[in-house]
Amino acid sequence: MKISIRSLSILVLLTSCSCLGGCIKFYGYRDVTVSVRDAETNQPISHARVDVKYLYMMVINAPKPTYGNTDADGIAVIHAANFDGQDWKASAEGFLSDQRPFFDNESRADFKLYREPAPTIEIIVPNGFRGPLLIDRRPVTDWIQGETGHRVFTYHASSNGYVAIDATPLLMGFDIFKLEARFENGAPIPRRDLVGTGPGTIALRWVDASWPRDLFVVGTESDIEKLHPIIYDYKNGDPHTISLNHTALNALFDAVATPKPANLKRD
Repeated sequence: MKISIRSLSILVLLTSCSCLGGCIKFYGYRDVTVSVRDAETNQPISHARVDVKYLYMMVINAPKPTYGNTDADGIAVIHAANFDGQDWKASAEGFLSDQRPFFDNESRADFKLYREPAPTIEIIVPNGFRGPLLIDRRPVTDWIQGETGHRVFTYHASSNGYVAIDATPLLMGFDIFKLEARFENGAPIPRRDLVGTGPGTIALRWVDASWPRDLFVVGTESDIEKLHPIIYDYKNGDPHTISLNHTALNALFDAVATPKPANLKRD
């Protein structure tokens, strides 16, 4: 059968127009065995919920979100679509949830959840300290941070502002914007986001990150601006158009970093 150039042009035009409102995507399904366990005891968690959502744009027949619940052995079987861009989440009463993207059509997923409450991290800095505070979370291959159930962690900054945190997944997932700090004499350092913390107030101020390293400043907004020429690249010399220079930021950390200890092997 011959197809004329005119017919082919019409077919291409119709296909293009249909995709303006969303395109059709072809995909199949597979069963995924999901294990949910206590991160510290490695015991199965029953009645945990596993949710699957699909990430997409301009797809008119995207798969619908689905979920399943674990049995007494902490196992759930999810009938999931073979779809690029999947967001999986495991949650259970009394535990911190774990959420992660999946981009491969795997047939197995393992989650480990930590018991509540969420952890807190407090940094103690030398009295009178002012300047960059370098929070260096270094992943370790163990699941227990300190002792089982421990959730409050205190670290001391060196005289040059370096803080090494050898972090299990519990602290790797810590919301760094909830970091707290105080001086050695007990005086709290207010966070930048607190009401009444103006640009001239000495406060704990987040600057930027090259994950999992976070750069803070104990100081004012002007102290942050002094760091800009060091860690940012200016486009065409314009200080309002900047991009983070990860190499420069990591160089600040590497100049003061302490050696990382040997790690235990994760289960």
